[in-house]
Amino acid sequence: MPVFKPKKLYVKLKAATSELPPLPPINTPSAVIGAAQKVIGDNAYETFLVLYLNNQNNVFAYEEFTDGGLSSVTVHPSTVIRNAVIIGARAIITVHQHPSGINTPSDDDLRLWKKLKEQADFMDLALLDNFIITDSGYYSEMENGR
Repeated sequence: MPVFKPKKLYVKLKAATSELPPLPPINTPSAVIGAAQKVIGDNAYETFLVLYLNNQNNVFAYEEFTDGGLSSVTVHPSTVIRNAVIIGARAIITVHQHPSGINTPSDDDLRLWKKLKEQADFMDLALLDNFIITDSGYYSEMENGR
């Protein structure tokens, strides 16, 4: 069985962050959308992005889950939360796009968000919001009172 190496993950996430333009401070939904669009771009397949934030809500790392198709992406909540804890994130924001253009959450989205929230709460990690972005707009879980 392979040994999990937290330092290697940290280096991988930090290296990925340093390869792309700096992301803006995260203090509004439009800042989240802008940051996500810099990373995700115009992917034709569904991509799930996790922004890892420090105490000042600045993105210091992010992770892109791209094992997806046109209508879904595989994300394991335990992996997201584990990685956040390992690299010392104080908060996370998740963003994924719906290539279909429908910017409302599916039942699968809602189940995933619930599991992420439960696991983040258990680890004393703030899950600030979950976003869906499309060409026609966005959906914010917090703005919609979920």
